[in-house]
Amino acid sequence: MTDIYEVIQTASDQHVRTLLRLLCDSDYNIKSRTAEFHGMIENLQPADTSLAIDSTCCGISSDRKRKRDPLEIFYCVNCKECFIDEENDEEACSYHPGEFDADRDDFFADHDENIHGRLDDEEMFATYPQGYHMSCCGDRGDTIGCHTGLHVGGNRKLKQSGSDDEEGEEVEGSEEEEGDGEGEQEEEDKAGK
Repeated sequence: MTDIYEVIQTASDQHVRTLLRLLCDSDYNIKSRTAEFHGMIENLQPADTSLAIDSTCCGISSDRKRKRDPLEIFYCVNCKECFIDEENDEEACSYHPGEFDADRDDFFADHDENIHGRLDDEEMFATYPQGYHMSCCGDRGDTIGCHTGLHVGGNRKLKQSGSDDEEGEEVEGSEEEEGDGEGEQEEEDKAGK
């Protein structure tokens, strides 16, 4: 099976647009999440108004400024927010590392899973976080996270070439592959004895 992240990275803009449109047309939840992500990405983009004014003062056309490289945006697997590396620091991400437990005595007292859906479902938690308590701290699910730290991107290996992070990750991946091969060799040696 083809790695979808590789397809996304190498496909034409039109191909990616078509995939996104088909996904949105096929599933309302995907359409809704796409709109949500679009809003997050828009909020991360720097305002071009000051750049356009500065560029005309310096004799550089504003068109040239608009064609700068797009920001590489990541999705944090912990807080479920989009972020850019330039704004990722020790206090950027706030989340609950524990499991969510439904408040069946109060918020979901009259909940019928056959009608309303399962309470242990992440989609239900995302819709009604106030109806859950977090196992890590006991707070409600809609409170600010009890753990703060760096954002953790789920698509780290998709960084553009030339970045420092990419080289480190490739080395780690190479070491893992070598380690697996050595383990297999040790097993073969033991089997041969």
